[in-house]
Amino acid sequence: MSRSSIPLLTASGSLEYIGAQTLPEVYFLLQPKASIPIRAKMCTAIDICYSCGCTKEMDFVQCKGRQGTNVRCKPVKKELGKLSTNYCRRHLVPPEASKTYVEEDEDEIEDDEARDDPEVATE
Repeated sequence: MSRSSIPLLTASGSLEYIGAQTLPEVYFLLQPKASIPIRAKMCTAIDICYSCGCTKEMDFVQCKGRQGTNVRCKPVKKELGKLSTNYCRRHLVPPEASKTYVEEDEDEIEDDEARDDPEVATE
């Protein structure tokens, strides 16, 4: 294991080491059910970020020194584990919900205003 390798615990429970150069600089972007990063220094809360902007804790990994106990580090390190293309549950509405805001093209809005305003329509 080189100094630039990062340990990952796979879904099967085995340890794999990957090079740090293959990871994004800021966050670990993990595939669903693929791997959980192990951090030896601090306990880590791994979050999922939805397309609406909400984040939710997806997993929690204790540091090596606290594994097997009910103690966590203070403060807990936060990392992004997954970017979701879906909205969170709180921002979803049922299919029968009424529409209160719909984006329109600017050309369509100007055409509608011209039809509604007689002065603009005669010019």
